[in-house]
Amino acid sequence: MPVKYTKSNKAKSVGIPATKRTKTGPAFVRPGPSVPAVVQPEGSYPEYDEAQFQDFKQLGETLKGEYKERDILLDEMEQYWSMIPLHPIPKDTDETAITYDTNMTNRLMGAHRLLSATEPEFSLPSDISSPEVIAIASDLERAAKMMWQASGKIKGYPQEKEAVLMALHTGQVDIALTNLMLDPLQKPRDKNGEEYENVAYWRKMAAMQSTPMLFEVWNTRQGYVLRDKFGVQAYFRYYQTTCGELKAEWEGTYIPFLQGKKPTEKIRVWDGISEKIREVWIEGDARPFYVWENTKGIVPIVSQVTEGSLLFDKRDLQARPFLYTAHKSGIPQHQSLALTAMYTIVKAIAMTAMLKHTSPQGEDLAIRINSMGPISVIEQKFGENLEFVLSKGAIDPAIPLLLQTGDQQIGESTIYAQALGEPLGASAPFSMVALLHQAGRLPLTNPKILTGWAIASAMQLGFLWLKAEGKMITLGSMGPEIKFNPSQIPANIQFNVKLDIDLPQDMREIAGAVGAFKGMVSDRWIRENLMRGVGQSESMQEEIWTEQMSNLMAQQLYQQMQLAQQQQAQAAAQAQGQAGQSGVAPIESEQPTTPPAPPEEEAPPETPEPGEAPVRPAQPYRPLR
Repeated sequence: MPVKYTKSNKAKSVGIPATKRTKTGPAFVRPGPSVPAVVQPEGSYPEYDEAQFQDFKQLGETLKGEYKERDILLDEMEQYWSMIPLHPIPKDTDETAITYDTNMTNRLMGAHRLLSATEPEFSLPSDISSPEVIAIASDLERAAKMMWQASGKIKGYPQEKEAVLMALHTGQVDIALTNLMLDPLQKPRDKNGEEYENVAYWRKMAAMQSTPMLFEVWNTRQGYVLRDKFGVQAYFRYYQTTCGELKAEWEGTYIPFLQGKKPTEKIRVWDGISEKIREVWIEGDARPFYVWENTKGIVPIVSQVTEGSLLFDKRDLQARPFLYTAHKSGIPQHQSLALTAMYTIVKAIAMTAMLKHTSPQGEDLAIRINSMGPISVIEQKFGENLEFVLSKGAIDPAIPLLLQTGDQQIGESTIYAQALGEPLGASAPFSMVALLHQAGRLPLTNPKILTGWAIASAMQLGFLWLKAEGKMITLGSMGPEIKFNPSQIPANIQFNVKLDIDLPQDMREIAGAVGAFKGMVSDRWIRENLMRGVGQSESMQEEIWTEQMSNLMAQQLYQQMQLAQQQQAQAAAQAQGQAGQSGVAPIESEQPTTPPAPPEEEAPPETPEPGEAPVRPAQPYRPLR
């Protein structure tokens, strides 16, 4: 039966009134007006086109089959993040000291910390932007930064860190978008149907006021993407969950397949969207429990390969994880075996005290030791001897050599430890240290640049979605707000996102580079290419002019105040000098509140000797002002 859409059912979610829709979560995952569905009567499935659903389902299963080798690879490489070995070393005896190599984990964690040390910088380069974009570039850049930061706070973790991790771990970054403006927040109602407010309502209201668009990084292992020459054409998400978690995720939606199942029972869910339709179903169920006609033709997913190439026909070879070469070589497993062998020998031999007992020929080899409290007495016959044997050379020199070779191979396949902060030694010159810190980060160039591409593409898609909705955009719940009409957003907007590695020595080098380029290139070029966190050059130039004008006005005001104080001091000095010469005290500007006491007889002023300065009368007391 074909799907039937009416104006009324597009304002409702599956099987629930508009006042009880789910308000949070990505539009691609949970129901809501941003993904309207067919009205579903209670206790039934929604109406859908069976032939269309079968074709859509087959497309998802075909894509999953083409990504089979990739899924196996990512399952194997997950051990380097969790440190839970896929193939544990067997513990033969109690003396076996099982030890796993940490090189792969250290490389992965070090690269992740290095790339995610700073927040992404959003910019609209003036050399590739139209005049319409440049006119509102500052507001767009601020809005992009606010929406990205707010998305991280809503999700509970900075999304750029998640994106960097997926880029290194899987070689691909998938970012999902949710348009919160399409889901007006409704106040909860009590049992009498009256609206009220609570903490949950305020929390969601604050989130919607902070950003109209929610950005969320997904686990690449769960995603299967279909691309065309214009980008993502379809995306399927296949994940495992429990019946209880799925009910909570789709709260208010009736799912017939879950009836009679335990909340802890494991199930697998398919969630697919294309430019025409979105359908969600449970593996093992013949019908979808959610259907939506994608009239806007938007696939709110950005999928960016950060290491590899799309020229390969096999989809599982297109994305190349950061640790791929070292993992395929098998060196990490050999390193763990060598470490286990070495530490087992140390535990069994090198760390165990060994004694050599010598006795005359034909005598009993039994050792006689008498313990008297803390003192032990060893009884020996003539010619009998007992001495310690040091375990020199217990470890074969070949084992440390193999470990060193393996460490070198892993470093060459991933990133050198010196680039992650490992010291070279006291004798290493500073020039060598600086060179290794800079050149050692070259393996991170692709993940850094292309992860920025993914974030920029997601932000561009988000602004185009806001433009398509046509609603006034307001950002900021605390502090200055940003408001702009969506009609002002150009359709050809092109963001540039940088994930620069921020280290103290880099700042010193940048300061030197800025001084070297000063006068040779424009200030705009220096700000956009060398300096970080500057934003639009025109806006920064306006701020500089404003500060310079403020400083100039403050300096002029200060000079005027100093001049006025000097004039007042000169006038007061002249008045005092005239009063001293005439013998009359200056008239007070303020009259005392109590009547003055009768004047006392004053001695006539002394006549100064010739050549001496005249003696002035005592000055009256002046109150503090």
